[in-house]
Amino acid sequence: MRILKVVFLLCYLFHQFAGYANEPNEEFRAVWLTTFAGLDWPKTYNKEEQKRTLLEIIDTLEREHFNAILFQARSRGDTFYQSSFEPWARELTGRVGQDPGWDPLAFLIEHAHERGIEVHAWFNMYKVWGAMPIPYDIDPPHILALNPHWAQIYGNEWWLDPGQPGVHTHLIKVALDLIERYPVDGIHFDHIRYPGRDFDDVHTYRRFGGGTDLHDWRRDNITNFVREFYEYATVIRPDIKIGSAPMGVFRRVSGFYGSTAYFDYYQDVERWLSEGIHDYVVPQIYWNAAHNPRFDVVLDDWRRRAHGRHVYAGIGAFRPEILRELNRQISLTRSLDIPGHVFFRYSHLADQHRFNVRYFTRAETPRMEWVESRDKVFNGQFTDYSVHDTSYTIQRLPVHLQYAMRDNDRNRMKTEKTRLPQRFIIYRSDDFPIDTNDPDHLLAVLPATTDSFNDEMNNPASSDYHYLVSTLNAKEEIEYTHEGNTAEIYLNRIAQLLDREIILPFIADPGDPDSFHLTLFMPSGMSASVNITNEQTGENLTIIEGYLDAGFHTIPINQNPDVPYIRCIIRVGDRTTERILKRTQ
Repeated sequence: MRILKVVFLLCYLFHQFAGYANEPNEEFRAVWLTTFAGLDWPKTYNKEEQKRTLLEIIDTLEREHFNAILFQARSRGDTFYQSSFEPWARELTGRVGQDPGWDPLAFLIEHAHERGIEVHAWFNMYKVWGAMPIPYDIDPPHILALNPHWAQIYGNEWWLDPGQPGVHTHLIKVALDLIERYPVDGIHFDHIRYPGRDFDDVHTYRRFGGGTDLHDWRRDNITNFVREFYEYATVIRPDIKIGSAPMGVFRRVSGFYGSTAYFDYYQDVERWLSEGIHDYVVPQIYWNAAHNPRFDVVLDDWRRRAHGRHVYAGIGAFRPEILRELNRQISLTRSLDIPGHVFFRYSHLADQHRFNVRYFTRAETPRMEWVESRDKVFNGQFTDYSVHDTSYTIQRLPVHLQYAMRDNDRNRMKTEKTRLPQRFIIYRSDDFPIDTNDPDHLLAVLPATTDSFNDEMNNPASSDYHYLVSTLNAKEEIEYTHEGNTAEIYLNRIAQLLDREIILPFIADPGDPDSFHLTLFMPSGMSASVNITNEQTGENLTIIEGYLDAGFHTIPINQNPDVPYIRCIIRVGDRTTERILKRTQ
């Protein structure tokens, strides 16, 4: 018996030391911290007790070698932070919209960062309310009180309609406002989907579908949000990590016959990853390793769809059969080279005292080289470009402009882990050197993926033109340019910002069908003028002149409802941009 005990002890010690030796140095180790209905949140309205409990959670996760918290900051159209657009959450005080006297998200970020733990703001998207009465008479108003026609009840809960342009605009504004004002490490979207195939959006589809197949249109509605938010967010916060929690099975896997992310919830997740408009996903793989669909089979299917981005395993610790095999599921993720896992949810781990069998050593969150490189723009010399005059006539001058990096610059870019600029700017002039401060010389602003440009002029004023290729990056105030073998011309960022302005849809005010507004996003504070005219009559509708702060501006428009188009002209310094916009209801 004594020998048997020694053998058991040796086996136990071997298992412990083997686990210690096999732990990776980089691994995403996180929990979903659910605030809705107080599931992981203290069921008290005393703010000091709330703070104390949140500190205990942070300390526990640090002690147990977790390195990230997915904190439910937006639950059901209400928030656990001070939003510019949505009300405080009911769970804080017992009443939606009541100021709790502290900011839970800011508190969490401060204390988690002190302990080396990342905070990702968990942002529930389209599910915005439950069965309780809709809250009115609060400021900011709840989205259902402000725009009830944007939502409908599905399964006893209110869901926003992803096909409504106003829904898209609202969610973009709320999410950008969050990451701009809070130093969260990431934003994590949940319920970023339709509630089901039988969602009643027939009227929205008839109005905005444009003849597209219904299912493709629905997937595009979700993907358009993902793409647009990623593009805006990475300009505002180049360091931000952007991810989501899609449904557990993407399309099809062996042994599974239920609803899937792609076909039933309209989440085209592989497209998000392949396009590079998502940094990570945490599919909700809430099955065990013994029965179909097997945990490892589903996870391996996701691994094959990663396209160089991160896939973390979403593990359903709320299920007893999974709670019993947590160590096994961790081992399976590592065997598949999956760089992390997230557990749903915190209380299911803490209540079962399972933390002490989790992680033996600390680990850093996995590096995302593409995120790290967003702030590091390559400033090499684009010397290998040339101008070719083809078929010159006095009436027309077609020119083919080619530009590329030298091989040694391309190698340097790889070594330094920098990236290409976001834009190329092309100037043209019959004078040399080119005056880049003269807006008449600005020929084109092109994506950095472009390596050639065709310039065709009718009735050219000269047969001798000079070209310059410059780089543009939204983060830099001074831009590097190269012409021939010199690098002496600099650009002023204020004159370039119009290339990054965002004009969101021109929509009706739900309280007054004859009143409309336009939402303008300014990437930086600057003096500007905005002139809005009736496209048909030329009548001035709105004129704004002066300093506009960075962020969103709602511009009211006095517009005849029978006239569907407006012209919006924005000027900054000598630069002008002009858009014709169609009204949406």
